[in-house]
Amino acid sequence: MINDVTIVLAVFAGLYRMGSGGVRRYPGLLFAGGMLLTSVLVHSFHRPWFGYYALHFHIPAAILAAHGAGWLLRRAFATPARVAASDQGAEGSPAWLSGKSPARFSWSAVAVAVIVSGWFGFRLPSATTQWHQLRHAPTASGGAFLPAIRGYASRASWLYFRDEAIVFHSGILQPPELVLRTSKRVDLGELSNEIIYETIRRYRPEIMLLGRSGELANEDFRAWIKESGYEKILEHGNRELWVLRHLAPKRIRNYRELVAELNL
Repeated sequence: MINDVTIVLAVFAGLYRMGSGGVRRYPGLLFAGGMLLTSVLVHSFHRPWFGYYALHFHIPAAILAAHGAGWLLRRAFATPARVAASDQGAEGSPAWLSGKSPARFSWSAVAVAVIVSGWFGFRLPSATTQWHQLRHAPTASGGAFLPAIRGYASRASWLYFRDEAIVFHSGILQPPELVLRTSKRVDLGELSNEIIYETIRRYRPEIMLLGRSGELANEDFRAWIKESGYEKILEHGNRELWVLRHLAPKRIRNYRELVAELNL
């Protein structure tokens, strides 16, 4: 937000409008200004800082910027006489409705043009790019593992996987301690590998989707998987799907294995 000059200009316009028009006339702006001031004071001393705390600034900034840009827009399309009346409390009519044009150069028109062009010039291309990426992003249902996981959903109570999207679409519960994986919990050490492995041992989920370079890289965890009766039923890319033995499909044995088992 600080790096976006157009937003800052609109916020200052909203603050100016609140101060010049009287705080009692604009209770919404008073709330936004108070919230912004409170956020600045609190986060000047509160540590640590996490990225999602920026929401405390985005909400009041959005209110102030919207009102500031709207006020400048009304001034830009109003005649000088209407602007003066608007400053005294009367809302002016847009000049393009009355058939009149401003009689002098309008700094408000310049300011609102800069602000709005900045919003559309910088925000719209990035929004379009993100929309294109979302439309072409791989879906959870299109993966190799979700159909197999859903086949065990009726017989499983717990599922473990780091990708919460697949867990959500599978319809199987994940241990509650591993649901909200925020950066704050990671920084505080609440989601260390040791804690995750201990939680898995305690819940013993029937289905686990593990990464070769992640969980399976831990020798102790691999040993626990074998001791606990898990079997690998599917692998794709860098991931492997493991289920408890009573859920795993029985492997078709050849005649040599049958002869050896019957001691014939």
